[in-house]
Amino acid sequence: MLKFLKAFFVLILIGTISQAQPYKLAAGLRLGSPLSASVKYFVKEKNSLEAFLGHRRYSSSAFASWTMIGAAYTWYNPLKDIYEGLGWYAGGGASAFFWSYDYSGKFAGNPSYSKTSGGLLGQIGVDYKFKELPLNLSVDWMPIIFISGYGSGFGGGYGALSVRYVFN
Repeated sequence: MLKFLKAFFVLILIGTISQAQPYKLAAGLRLGSPLSASVKYFVKEKNSLEAFLGHRRYSSSAFASWTMIGAAYTWYNPLKDIYEGLGWYAGGGASAFFWSYDYSGKFAGNPSYSKTSGGLLGQIGVDYKFKELPLNLSVDWMPIIFISGYGSGFGGGYGALSVRYVFN
């Protein structure tokens, strides 16, 4: 019985050390379009869920801005043979956009209004977890297909460099 327990704990230890994901939970910022808060959580060994909330005000217009909320489910593929802590991921999800235009008082006859749109998104990127630091960096491209509301068609200008704190 003692040999069985020792073998069992050794297997658990090996399984814990050899997990594919380099971390379990990380939170931080997506430094892109739009600037967003991000939380990434590995739900399984090679599967993660990322939720994000961002906001952007157009610099060319003091009157227009939008907020985005979304989530993506991704499949993580470690690249341990190339560099420990490095991996690539791909997946998809959904997002909602809330557009706001405030022309009241700025231009005669142009009232304020807001619109909403929804979209399906793809996500592909590279992820790195520093070995000695509780820090994760990733770079991704997130194309969106707007399927309802304001805006339509393909939006390929979304993506970010993400910097996240890794929780133990």
